[in-house]
Amino acid sequence: MTTQSCRTLWIALALAALPFAAVAQDFSEEAGTDRPGGDYSTFRTDSLTECKRSCARDRRCQAYTFNSVESICYLKDRITKTSRDSRKVSGVKEGYDGGGWSGGGGGRELSEERGIDYRGGDYDNFRAQDLRDCKSGCRRDRRCQAYVYNTSSRMCYLKDRVGSREHDGNKVAGIKDDRGDHGPGRPGDDGDLTREPGFDYAGRDYTHFRSRSADSCRDECGRDRKCMAYTFSISNEMCYLKDGAGTRRRDPDKVTGTRRLY
Repeated sequence: MTTQSCRTLWIALALAALPFAAVAQDFSEEAGTDRPGGDYSTFRTDSLTECKRSCARDRRCQAYTFNSVESICYLKDRITKTSRDSRKVSGVKEGYDGGGWSGGGGGRELSEERGIDYRGGDYDNFRAQDLRDCKSGCRRDRRCQAYVYNTSSRMCYLKDRVGSREHDGNKVAGIKDDRGDHGPGRPGDDGDLTREPGFDYAGRDYTHFRSRSADSCRDECGRDRKCMAYTFSISNEMCYLKDGAGTRRRDPDKVTGTRRLY
C-alpha cells in the first residue's frame, strides 16, 4: 500500500470514528421530495443517515438528496427548487448562507405580519409543518427576500422580491432584515435602495421631514437601520421613511424605493 493510500485510509477511519453528533448540522428532512440540480458529488449508500452525515461534514454542501430505490446520495452546493419524487428524501443544512457558515440561521431576522400577504415574486413553494418551518426555509436561502405562509393550506411561498402588500386573514407574511454590521443592507449603503419614479409605497410611515431631493431622501433612508422604504413627494419636497413596504401604486408626484434584501 502506498503512503498516499495509507493516509487516505487513516483519514477515512478517523472520520468514521467520530460520533455523528460531533459532525452533524441541523437538517430539514423532506420525504417524497427532490431538489434537482446543484450536484457536485454522488456516491452509493443504503443509509439516509450516512447521506446526511456526508453533507454535514462537508463545508461546501448546502443540501442533499437521497434516492432510496437506487441507493444513491447527491450532495449539492446550492439550494434548488423542490419537486415531488416518492423515491427521494431531500434536505438543506441549517446555518449555511451560501457564502460561508453563519450559525443558527445566519442571524437574519424575519418580520411576522399576521393577516398580510405580499403578492408576487414567488420562486418556490412547499407544504410546511408550521409557520416556523416556513420562516426557516426563507431564512436559510440567500435568494429569499420575503415569505408568505397560508395557515389554512399550510403552504409556504418563498419570494425573491417584496410585492404589493395586501390584507388576507389566512396568511402570515414577512420580509428578511439583513441589515447587520456587514454585508448588503448595512446603514449608509444607499446602493441597496431602489429608485422608482412615478410610484408610491403607501403606508408604514414612521417619520417625515422636508428634503432637498429624492436622492437626499433616499440617502436618509440608507443611513437609518429602521428604514425599509422611502417616498419623496416632488410637489412639497417631503420625505417619508417607512418601516416596511406598503401598497405600491402609481403617483406621478412621487419617487419611491425599497431596500434590496439579498
